[in-house]
This record gives sequence, structure tokens and C-alpha cells, in this order.
Amino acid sequence: MNGSKVMVEYASPNTNKPLHLGHLRNIFLGWSVAEILKANGYEVIKSCMVNDRGIHICKSMIAWKKWANGETPESSGIKGDHLVGKYYVKFENELKNQSLDLVEKENANDLSHYSADELKKVTELNKLQQDLFTESPEKTRRRYLR
Repeated sequence: MNGSKVMVEYASPNTNKPLHLGHLRNIFLGWSVAEILKANGYEVIKSCMVNDRGIHICKSMIAWKKWANGETPESSGIKGDHLVGKYYVKFENELKNQSLDLVEKENANDLSHYSADELKKVTELNKLQQDLFTESPEKTRRRYLR
């Protein structure tokens, strides 16, 4: 294996949250693994990507747009990564509150007010989703074990 090329990716901090000790642990662990591989003759490519893609980015952007009102680190006295994190958390809290309101409004825990037709539709939807979920692993298995 000596001379083989390997890539070691580590850290990949989420840009919506402040860095913390766990990030440092992952950085040192990834760096150490890369150095051990290098010492054993591997050609090592190290990668530390900034994790700035995904739903978490969208959440903080939506919250920033909706509630920040031009707030900046300078105007708030809050460090930039903490300020971005503040709006990520705000989104999550608002989502939780809206979800609770929806559950209360729809009485999602109590189906006794549904008509027989509505209950049938709910049951059919539930069955459809369960079927879609349970057939997916088999499709994946067939795709990779041809």
C-alpha cells in the first residue's frame, strides 16, 4: 500500500454555529491520522472543508432575513459566529412553536373528531408512506448487489 494516495477529510465545521472544543478534537484527530498514514508511506491529501451547504444554512438565512433587522456583530456586540448561530437557533425555536401550534390546531394526537372517510384517507397515506419506506432498502440492495 505504500505510495498509494489517500484523502483524509476532517473538521468540516458548520458555519451556523461557533467553533468549540469538539471541533479542535476532530482537527487534531484528522491531522494525526493523516500524519500516521504519511509516516507509513502513503501520499496523503488533507482536506478541511467549510460546511456551508445544506438545510442548516437555509434555516439561518431565512431567520436572518426575517428577524435580524440589520443586526451586525458591531451593533449587537455579539461575535459573528455567535450572531449567525443565534438566528439558526431562532429558526429552530420558531419551527418548534409553529409545529406545536399546528399539532394543537389539528388535534393530531386525537383522531376521534375525524369522519370515517377522513380516517380512511389518513390510514391510506400512512400505509403508502410505510410501503415507500420499507421497499427502499430492498431497491438499494438490488442496485448494489447485481
